[in-house]
Amino acid sequence: MSWLRTEGLRVSDVTAHCPAINDGADGTTRFTAVSRHHRWDRGAGAVGSVTTGLDRQSTADEVSRAGTKAARPLRRRRGLPGGRAVVGGFLVAGSAVGLFAAYLDATRGPVTQWAVAARDVAPGQELTTQDLGTVPIDLPEVLRSRSFSDAEALVGTIASAPLSEGELVQASHVVPADELVGRDELSFPVAADRAVAGSLEPGERIDVLVTSDDETEAVVRDVLLTGVGGAEGAVAGVGDELVVTVALDTPAETLAVTHAAGTGDITLVRATARELPDEVPARFAPDEGGFLPDARSQPELDEGPDEGPDGEEG
Repeated sequence: MSWLRTEGLRVSDVTAHCPAINDGADGTTRFTAVSRHHRWDRGAGAVGSVTTGLDRQSTADEVSRAGTKAARPLRRRRGLPGGRAVVGGFLVAGSAVGLFAAYLDATRGPVTQWAVAARDVAPGQELTTQDLGTVPIDLPEVLRSRSFSDAEALVGTIASAPLSEGELVQASHVVPADELVGRDELSFPVAADRAVAGSLEPGERIDVLVTSDDETEAVVRDVLLTGVGGAEGAVAGVGDELVVTVALDTPAETLAVTHAAGTGDITLVRATARELPDEVPARFAPDEGGFLPDARSQPELDEGPDEGPDGEEG
């Protein structure tokens, strides 16, 4: 910037070029609203400023820009989200994923095939491939452990209960055929409250007890239960009568159970997965001293003294 010194310069010489003139208390004339100026002296110690046309234009532009900047509102810079916001975002995202997964589970159908009866099956009938089929069923966990996903595994088994077409085949409905080979099957009635509250199922092992007069006897032990039924083939509740079917090993057992069912009160005892001790009492007779061994106590016959070949006593 160049500087110009003058003497005796009048105020009127520069008023046309300056927007404002201020006279100071010390007799100094100052020209305001200028940024680029020439310095001049008026008299002793008088100092003034003269703005040229070019200087005035530059000054106006600078003032305009400064005013624009001052009028523009300040904007706060956005910072990164806080920890709570991040955690909240993850929770919302997790909930959305969970809802979507639940929707998929609710809309998709069952995928596991389970064995069902393809037609009506009578008790004691051997199952064939024509008797069985599979359908997709969404079973609860309590039924999955008792049902069959492989229908071929049931071929050759014996139906221990009646099956209706489309009915789910469960473990209590069938018995392996090899467990019935050479055995007699016998059915007899028994009160549900004397058959483990009616909770017995085919395939379990049971003891058959009979009570008559003042004693209780074990008729057979550890025999296979092949059928349990009631009204319309359903297991009845406590107080109702059941019809049970057992597989017996020998004709003697068949006779004993038949006689017991006709003369006394039958009680069934669940014996599944039980190990018997070496000595098991067969009867309980209070009048005869309590527990008795397997063979009934028979009085010894007095055959008299031994006779010789000629009929003489020895």
